[in-house]
Amino acid sequence: MTREPRRRLAAAVAALTALTLLTAPAAQAESRTLRDPAGDAYGNRLDITRVRVDNEDRGVRVTISFTQVGKGNAFFSLQDRRTREERIYFATFRGDDGPEKVGYLLPEERGRFTCRGLTARWSPRRDDVTVTIARSCLPTPGTGAVRVIVGTEPPGGADSDRTRRTSWIERD
Repeated sequence: MTREPRRRLAAAVAALTALTLLTAPAAQAESRTLRDPAGDAYGNRLDITRVRVDNEDRGVRVTISFTQVGKGNAFFSLQDRRTREERIYFATFRGDDGPEKVGYLLPEERGRFTCRGLTARWSPRRDDVTVTIARSCLPTPGTGAVRVIVGTEPPGGADSDRTRRTSWIERD
């Protein structure tokens, strides 16, 4: 083969490769949103109205919306479909009384645990909390599909998303 046909072949292969990469679908997170009626909580704060779960490549993000943010705990149980292992994640909002806390509990062990890739961001302006869990903080390193159930514990009250789990949320 002479140089000219080789160059054309190389150019055609490069163009085909670029076209394939440009048209490949981007990985997307699978999401689920649950709605919960306002006014069904005991007490008037941390009354859950919506839960959104995003299962992304980098980890899982859970956003819990309320009628009003107030002092207390938001928590959710996250389960791995493959192993059925479960962790209970929590975020504590203290307002002006101290720092916010985030961590997880293991059903079979006592104590609270933290993880470097586990964060919580409370927004009184939007009346929600977003908990982000890095893959390294999930029940098992290969966690794929997950499902959650959510609840709250404000002082003098409580709420849940009707104690039902989301359907399985895949990770693309």
